Amino acid sequence: DIAMEDKDYSAQAFLQWFIKEQDEEEEVATDLLEKVKMIKSNPSGLFMLDSKLAQRIYTPAIME
Repeated sequence: DIAMEDKDYSAQAFLQWFIKEQDEEEEVATDLLEKVKMIKSNPSGLFMLDSKLAQRIYTPAIME
């Protein structure tokens, strides 16, 4: 609200981007948690999940 009141368009854009990123990360974390719950303590399942996570590539966020 403050950014809108002050007509701080840069802050508004940043906050919209930040919230979108947080939503995406929450979705990723929820998905991983569900997979871990499904795997439980199965060593093969944990190994497969670890291998899949190791393939992830970091891409820096770009603000639109």
